[in-house]
Amino acid sequence: MEYKLYLKLGNFDYHAKNYEKEIQMESYALFLFTVLVMIGINTCTETKNPVCAENVEEISDLEINVTTKTLNNNQNEFIVQGNETNNGDEIYPVWYIECDFYTDSTFKFKLGGEYCKMNYSLDNGETTSWRTGFASDKYIESDYEYFAVKNIRAYKNEE
Repeated sequence: MEYKLYLKLGNFDYHAKNYEKEIQMESYALFLFTVLVMIGINTCTETKNPVCAENVEEISDLEINVTTKTLNNNQNEFIVQGNETNNGDEIYPVWYIECDFYTDSTFKFKLGGEYCKMNYSLDNGETTSWRTGFASDKYIESDYEYFAVKNIRAYKNEE
């Protein structure tokens, strides 16, 4: 006598026949892809550098300017670009630039904050550019075309 067990869960088919498990390759690939995506999402959302963290070493001799603020409606993102000039000792990697995003220049409603990571050194007198973007499912970016940023700072993690 032959026993068959069928369990259908979405597109994932699991068959057991005579206590032998068979997994269809397509379902296995879908399952593996889902697991990898979930790992990737968790990796991308975890950060060792929360915006406005207190346990950091601020870089005070860095002149930071904002040159462009734009909305990227295709990716639902507020984008800020600028440059910074080092007026102090050489800054060694890894260092960060962060800022807070607001609905407008009254700075009464904060949308959130974001940072960008700099993987290279910056010597005294050198200038480089930076770019960071903030996105959230909570906001429709086109509603805030006059968004503003403040609390811009550069820092290194304390080790």
